[in-house]
Amino acid sequence: MRVAVVYLSDKNNRTLTEIAESLAKGIETQGHQVECINVNESGDKKLLIFNYIVLGTEQSSAFGKISEKIIHYLNQAGSMTGKKSSAFVIKNTFGTNKALLNLMAAMEKEGMLIKNSLIFSQKDEAFEAGKKLHI
Repeated sequence: MRVAVVYLSDKNNRTLTEIAESLAKGIETQGHQVECINVNESGDKKLLIFNYIVLGTEQSSAFGKISEKIIHYLNQAGSMTGKKSSAFVIKNTFGTNKALLNLMAAMEKEGMLIKNSLIFSQKDEAFEAGKKLHI
């Protein structure tokens, strides 16, 4: 199965990049073909060719807001209606759950079917979760 691990960091957060890459490596251990996409570098990449989308971001404020760029990217990525997906955010002191809910709301608005929602604080957690993720 073709899987995309898509992530966006407004702050060039190295932790988010490491977590996304570790998650992708964990998913690959299941035998899936995985592509890791940094929205800042590949902002025009269409997601139609993928069977499953894992989308992650960081919160842009302490109140759980997420970047408008991720919402814009989903609007431009092709038809997401019915696409199976998972959402993840990196753990922060305040607002992590709200950020995850905001990301999931943006995904649902595009018609994506969310199977999992995850919060990570380190890359080892992401790798283990990727090995167990039901795709």
